[in-house]
Amino acid sequence: MNGMRGFVGQAMSAGGNRIPGFAGAPVVATSGSGSTVVRKAGWVLIALMGAGASGGRATGSTPCSGGGGAAALYKRVYVSDGTVINWTVGAPGAGGTSGADGVDGGDTVVTVGGATLTAGGGKAGLVGDPRSGGAGGKATGGDINRSGGDGGDSASSVGGKPGKSGEGPGAGIGGTTIGNSGGGGGAAGLADLNLVLAGSGSDAASGLPGGAYGAGSGGNSPGAGGSGIAIIVAVDAR
Repeated sequence: MNGMRGFVGQAMSAGGNRIPGFAGAPVVATSGSGSTVVRKAGWVLIALMGAGASGGRATGSTPCSGGGGAAALYKRVYVSDGTVINWTVGAPGAGGTSGADGVDGGDTVVTVGGATLTAGGGKAGLVGDPRSGGAGGKATGGDINRSGGDGGDSASSVGGKPGKSGEGPGAGIGGTTIGNSGGGGGAAGLADLNLVLAGSGSDAASGLPGGAYGAGSGGNSPGAGGSGIAIIVAVDAR
């Protein structure tokens, strides 16, 4: 949670005021769904990250590609008294079953004032030779939209590929390749907003999950992707 303090403090002190605008705000959610009602007109700052995907998991020596890292976004929106804000945090792609493709990371979504903000989860890595790595998640609806890194490809002919880093300052780096399997993709970064959250992709065949938040896990590994997160902070309108 240390990576959130700068962002939350910046939001709460905007305009020289420290007036939260929610019943029970600020919101920091790392799983599930929920809603809150704005009780004072003003600006709301929203930062979202989707969840990372898991890589494929083979039996024996079959190569697998890595899971994709998640997207991130930032949005500043003016809302009126009584506006309802809903959120759903993307679930990480579960560690793959032996002989099966990985699992996609879930999208983290906020709806507010008729707008839908989506930080997409990464796409699953696959079992086989060769296979493309899972695509990094894409973000839509934000003032800033940044993509997650793709998982690394699997290929016995040329060797597996490392995962790609996510987009933006402070993005997670891609996991390394081991043998013919691909590394996990890194999550998109928001460090320029004082949010240091993005996880790095795990290495292929490491057995490790993707780093929290939002990173993909490597191919031929039982590790899950990194979890999603939603941060919603209201500030005074003045």
